[in-house]
Amino acid sequence: MELSAARWAEEDLFREREKLFATVPKRLEVDINEVVRYFRSLPRTRFWDSALEEAERQGTSVVIPRLGYADIDEMNLAFRRVREEGGALAASIHIDSYTRWHRYDDAARLVEEGRKTKRNRLNGYPVVYHGVQVTREMLEAANMPVSSVTGSQDTRVLDELMIAAGVTHSTASIVPPAFTFTNNKVSLEQVLWDGLYTDRLIGWYQERGVPLVAGIRISNGGAAHPSSLGMAMMLVELLAAVKQGCRRFKITYYMNGSLLQDLATLRAAIPIAERYLYKIKHEPCVFYLCGSHSQGVFPMDSSEAMAVLCYQALVSRLSGAPLFHTKTADQGAQLPSVDAHVQSCKAMRSIMDIVGDFRFPDGPLEEECEMINIEVDALMENMLELGKGDILVGFVNAIKAGTMEFPFSPSKYNKGEVMIARDASGAGRFLSIGNLPLPDKSVRFHREKLRLSEQGRDELRLTLTSICNIGALRVIK
Repeated sequence: MELSAARWAEEDLFREREKLFATVPKRLEVDINEVVRYFRSLPRTRFWDSALEEAERQGTSVVIPRLGYADIDEMNLAFRRVREEGGALAASIHIDSYTRWHRYDDAARLVEEGRKTKRNRLNGYPVVYHGVQVTREMLEAANMPVSSVTGSQDTRVLDELMIAAGVTHSTASIVPPAFTFTNNKVSLEQVLWDGLYTDRLIGWYQERGVPLVAGIRISNGGAAHPSSLGMAMMLVELLAAVKQGCRRFKITYYMNGSLLQDLATLRAAIPIAERYLYKIKHEPCVFYLCGSHSQGVFPMDSSEAMAVLCYQALVSRLSGAPLFHTKTADQGAQLPSVDAHVQSCKAMRSIMDIVGDFRFPDGPLEEECEMINIEVDALMENMLELGKGDILVGFVNAIKAGTMEFPFSPSKYNKGEVMIARDASGAGRFLSIGNLPLPDKSVRFHREKLRLSEQGRDELRLTLTSICNIGALRVIK
């Protein structure tokens, strides 16, 4: 294996598929030609454009609850209620942790125990246990666009199964979220290679007229960080995915909790993506912008959690993002109930109805957007130079050199020299840039926002987090 973003030939994809499915039970095999025929038979209501058109007709955004229960009847109930009572126009399915980490027997055991005790024992949907056909029937009954959340270090089999079952958007990410990339026995190159597999699979389907949407993220590091880091990682995913034939993307931003920074990041995301496609002389692609949950620990108190959800709905609507992922108010303390999903959907839609068509003015966002663009260009120029034009080679080399870092990653490949703090507004700022190739203008900007100077630094008390192997909290006293 020699890592490169270069396009896989069809025979390369099928060779990798053969190797992959030789490692899993026979019952998990997928006939992708049959899947193409199945998608061609689906009604338009199962695809994302239809949900966006309906939301535009209603003057709202598409609220996407994240559903995941072990019992198929409970899943069917959840789909029906969020649609009929919550007004959801789309949904996502969250795969349970045991299945995501390929502990299929453990997941099956807990499904059976849950049936006996009448209690849900899993934190998501066990697709391997239920299989493609049962999942297809569930999605057909739901009759709405559905995405799958398969987040793990190796999502290939789960992505295959969920696409075969009829999801029309995959949230697999070639740049692994920090919370999944903890197995230091697997190289960074191998993780990226496995991620390319799903990109090429989605590209293969798109080439045959199946309008699947590939998910790319503006990071999901679990805590606040400057937008440029997440945006640069989004571009790594984008430039690798378009090489593999992907043409439709959902860009998801996980919010920091700072109004101006969150709005600026959402406002800048698609223009930056389009600008880099133009830079590499690639044809335009279709982008869907999605606001998502906050980075950080979700509140256990339900009233505080609902306040966080309402803030995120407000920011999404003010930014013009047509899609919004929602959690539930009880999710910080327990597995979310169906009632809580309905309540969250109704609350989010109410916020969006209040905002209506009003958009936050560009003026207050100009400085944030300018700095995001400056920093992204510096990071991307370095990676493309280190990779001699190949974004994945450059990304790996930049991680090893410390000129790119995962926010708050426990991976041994991360240098851990960048230091981040929140400013008074809650925005993520660079306290120390480590080896990042950022211009002096950027350094001065962050220092000013943190109100730091060589003389005044010792007078401030800031809770900050170091992007390092242990992710330790430190306090400057």
